[in-house]
Amino acid sequence: MKSLRLPETAVKAVRSGLFLAAAALSFPASNASGWELWGCGSNQRGELCDGAASYYYAPGRMRADAEAVAIGYSHSLFIDSLGDLYACGVNDSGCFGSAEPAISVTPVLVAHNVAQAACGIGFTIYLTTDGKVYTCGVNSVGQLATGDTTGRGAPVLVAMHAKAVAAGDAYCLYLDENGVLCGSGRNADEQLGGPAPVDVPTWKLIATDVVRMTAGDSTTLYLTSDGVLHGLGYNYYDQLGISTPLIYTTETVTIASEVRDFCASGHAVFFVTTDNKLYGLGDSNSNYYGGDTTPHEGPVLMMEDVLSVSSGCGAAHVLALKTDHSLWAVGNNSDYQLGRTGGTVFNTWQHVDDNVVSVTAAWNRSLYLKATGDSCYEPRDEVTLKDTPLGWVDDTYFPWVWSYSLGLWYYVYDGICADKDGYWTFYYTPDFSSYGWGYFFPSVGWWSLSRQGNARWVYYGDPLPME
Repeated sequence: MKSLRLPETAVKAVRSGLFLAAAALSFPASNASGWELWGCGSNQRGELCDGAASYYYAPGRMRADAEAVAIGYSHSLFIDSLGDLYACGVNDSGCFGSAEPAISVTPVLVAHNVAQAACGIGFTIYLTTDGKVYTCGVNSVGQLATGDTTGRGAPVLVAMHAKAVAAGDAYCLYLDENGVLCGSGRNADEQLGGPAPVDVPTWKLIATDVVRMTAGDSTTLYLTSDGVLHGLGYNYYDQLGISTPLIYTTETVTIASEVRDFCASGHAVFFVTTDNKLYGLGDSNSNYYGGDTTPHEGPVLMMEDVLSVSSGCGAAHVLALKTDHSLWAVGNNSDYQLGRTGGTVFNTWQHVDDNVVSVTAAWNRSLYLKATGDSCYEPRDEVTLKDTPLGWVDDTYFPWVWSYSLGLWYYVYDGICADKDGYWTFYYTPDFSSYGWGYFFPSVGWWSLSRQGNARWVYYGDPLPME
């Protein structure tokens, strides 16, 4: 089946990308009432993108219009509803895509037409809507994939035909449209693979048949099409589920099966299974496991009824998004990254907020997208990766559904809503047996256009046209 492209007027309604935990996260475009960017934690140089420079001891609203966010060591990124990428915080070596300003609490425009972005220590990687990958900033170990170690103060094209990007502390990853995963940069812990722990300044093949990936400090995780989670790299705390004689693995290991979401911090790995259970492996010096600080080689059940999890580079805290769209946090709170006062560490889950649609945690900050109005939906039963008549899909983040065969996000009919001006959208039927597209008007209905080219007016609540 061909990849269906919407008119340019639909850009605000549909944004391609993958959900990536930790430092990189991409989300489809906001719907009726929009999504707001909220956060808490360290904000000394404006890293929370609020236009100021002060700590947030409790969750606060950073911006009114954001659809994706990424956290780096001293800068953060967000994408707005127009697909514009902005940076704030410290502009180390041009990681804002320009030499100036050196520090900015006010968001600085980096690029247009961006689908996804990620950042590490002083560098940025982003994916445009036409599948191109650009990098800029620090390049001390080849993390920009330019073939050298010279920093770049302006974005450089380093890959094409991509569908996802991610960043560790000093290395980056990209996934191409054929499921091939490659990485560049620091490889001291063989997070990019063997046969030797040598830094790589150009793209190095890591794996194939990959559908999602993420990067921790020096740990790479990826999910293959069979739902199996794999890992390689730093393993001092047995966070990859095995004991190794070195502090890193010398080959890729299998961590778990039937996995839907996952992330890696510096000392631990976390994953959510298809039955909505959250597990952790590795170190817990910040009391992830209810006061148990013993490193765990085997998975430890941390929470049930979980949709997604985030803990990224430099982080000693974990964020969990539950099936009721409530946000919970546990671990280090030294910079108020849990949105709590009264303690530097919490070993029990703390309720942070409600009506949340995506989360990201890294270093000493937490940022998340919060739905407003009717844009957050009741969860579906058995949301997971599944094989359907129209190919493999993942409806974890219903009502948006990721199609692996088409490589795009699409909107499912259930719970339709639209913005104040209306918008184009592509939809799947709830059982994924058919699809169509149309133009939606708020509170009234929508024009449904079938694959045969027939147009039909449908009021909200009417049966969905199957053809």
